Amino acid sequence: MADREPPWSDSDGAVCYGPRGLPPITIGWDSIAHAARCLTIPDGDKAGDPWILTPEQMHWWLWFFALDHEDEGVRRGKKARWLFRRSLMRRLKGGGKDPLLALTASEHLIGPVKPVWSNGQWIGVRHHMPWIQLAAVTKEQTRTTTLLFPGMFPERTLHEYRVDIAKTVVYAPSETGALGGIEALTASPLAAEGPRPLLVGVNEPQNWFGPNGGHDMYKVLRRNAAKVGGRLVEFGNAHQPGQDSVMERSYNAYLKWRTGTTSKPLRLLYNAREASPETRLDDPASLRRGLQQAAGDAFWIDYDDVETEFSSRNTPPAEARPASPPTPPGRGANTPGRPALPGSAQTATRLCPPPKPPTIPTKAPAPSRASTS
Repeated sequence: MADREPPWSDSDGAVCYGPRGLPPITIGWDSIAHAARCLTIPDGDKAGDPWILTPEQMHWWLWFFALDHEDEGVRRGKKARWLFRRSLMRRLKGGGKDPLLALTASEHLIGPVKPVWSNGQWIGVRHHMPWIQLAAVTKEQTRTTTLLFPGMFPERTLHEYRVDIAKTVVYAPSETGALGGIEALTASPLAAEGPRPLLVGVNEPQNWFGPNGGHDMYKVLRRNAAKVGGRLVEFGNAHQPGQDSVMERSYNAYLKWRTGTTSKPLRLLYNAREASPETRLDDPASLRRGLQQAAGDAFWIDYDDVETEFSSRNTPPAEARPASPPTPPGRGANTPGRPALPGSAQTATRLCPPPKPPTIPTKAPAPSRASTS
């Protein structure tokens, strides 16, 4: 099963967690194309450019929007069933987690994220009443995501989708007239109770603990999402073992499922990159190589700044290393490298073409189709 994939080594020597290759059935290509045409990069050197996902982000995206190809209803085009109900992405600081969370929320608000069967295959269409919750334990942590929204929606998209960006909420009416939105929440379980979210974004779950209300908040958010078949995405840095954070609980549940010590279906898409186990923290060259492995294709990272911060904090090895040692990945012919993403993205149901449309990877052919027999 995809969520029981053991850790593997990519061509750079990094230890990678998560499924390899492309999912057999996914609607992710539709929202990848839609994001490139309707949303822009909010900050940095490429601010204002069309939002093109990196290959690693695209790989996660396609699996997050994968349908359960083993389900009979999915294969026959009768009923959509997500392969994963939750996703946990772990990256180093500065790896682009907040922008990716903001993008995921924005696409759920105005993009083709609802699977429907059309002309012999599953495609994405816009949801009729999208409500998205972005949660963190402090107001400051939600602001790292919400402050990105004004730079993500160009004028043509604001006009086309009638998007209204307020301080803590982003509104947009759906095609049926129902009001959709993205709201920011902090760790107040009573205030979070009640809504029926299409998506819940959990920011920095390694900082969600029992004493600060994180555990109770997480339970409420999961219940809310379960009411309407909504899903959760969690983005964070490595947790510190023994602190019983929400992220540590999710990680331990993933380990039990992956190793077969529990038979309860998890349906968690766990995605992480780590430096090679041979990385030496006291060797500058080895440390630089390890940071590059953990960063992957996050080309915007300034490794000099990261190394300076790393050294100035006198970071203990227990904090710098992964939460627990990974299973040593195999190497050689049976260990594939970073997955290629061939094919062309399928045209989304509603597009906002920029003046110069970007080049978008093409969609994989037959494997993305379901049988009608």
